[in-house]
Amino acid sequence: MTKLTARRPLIALVAAILLISGLAFGLYVLRLDGVIREKFDGKRWSLPAVVYARPLELYAGLAFSPQMLED
Repeated sequence: MTKLTARRPLIALVAAILLISGLAFGLYVLRLDGVIREKFDGKRWSLPAVVYARPLELYAGLAFSPQMLED
């Protein structure tokens, strides 16, 4: 029995395990995608947006410093 003939079943086994693992991972990702889409689709507009700051009008030529952003 040559080395190639002896390794052939091992290579086939590793290939089969990788194929099955890849298919299982793909199905898992598809399932997670469905769950995430279901969660986000229904709640997109159910809650109003909350604004925690006053509106700030920015325009060219405005005297503005970084300190004003923190206040």
